[in-house]
Amino acid sequence: MKNKVEKRNLLIHPKDIEQAKIGSLMSKTHLSLRKILQDNWPKELDGRIDKNISQFLQTPKISWKDISSCWENTYIEEKRSSKKLNFFYAKIFYISAKIQNENGNTEKAFLYISHAAYLTGFIHGYQHYVNEKDLRKIRSSEGGHGKVSKISKIKKQFLSQLKNPPPNGWGTETETIEAIYTSKDFTSFISEIEAEKTVKDLKNFITEELIHNKDNQGIYKSLRKK
Repeated sequence: MKNKVEKRNLLIHPKDIEQAKIGSLMSKTHLSLRKILQDNWPKELDGRIDKNISQFLQTPKISWKDISSCWENTYIEEKRSSKKLNFFYAKIFYISAKIQNENGNTEKAFLYISHAAYLTGFIHGYQHYVNEKDLRKIRSSEGGHGKVSKISKIKKQFLSQLKNPPPNGWGTETETIEAIYTSKDFTSFISEIEAEKTVKDLKNFITEELIHNKDNQGIYKSLRKK
């Protein structure tokens, strides 16, 4: 009985630990590659693309035509897709690692799977870069549209102020500009729409609207003091 207990409590052999790490890395890399395939090329079957790529395991010089031939469907992407290129080679190394591991060549398997894992990491990093780039474009576009919208609102508020002169009418252009610029209603409106930084020089903006906008100039003249 004592001998049986001792056998069960023997320390694990280093080779067993090595195999465990290989198995874990193989599994994680496989799942990562499958997720990349689903996210980018959803019409492709994992087993089918493995079979297509396996044709080039013994081909030292692989062309872009060889790589693209492994995908059986067409996708909208860059002409020589960086993701497709790195995915192809990640698969090559993953399949090679799998073969070496099955044949008991742990050292080679670890070398191949490590490189496959590195390439999958590159793909994830590249995708993150693309996502961030697209997000910056969207934010820039939204920011641009937001600024245009605020300027449009400021112009409308200016026009509303212009159409409501003091009881005796507007004074000189300079007086009118100053009156609207310092108007409590106008400054409150600017604050309400958070447009304090939309126009660098608000007084100059009002001046342009009053003097160089023909429609506004016509309204001003019709409401000027007689």
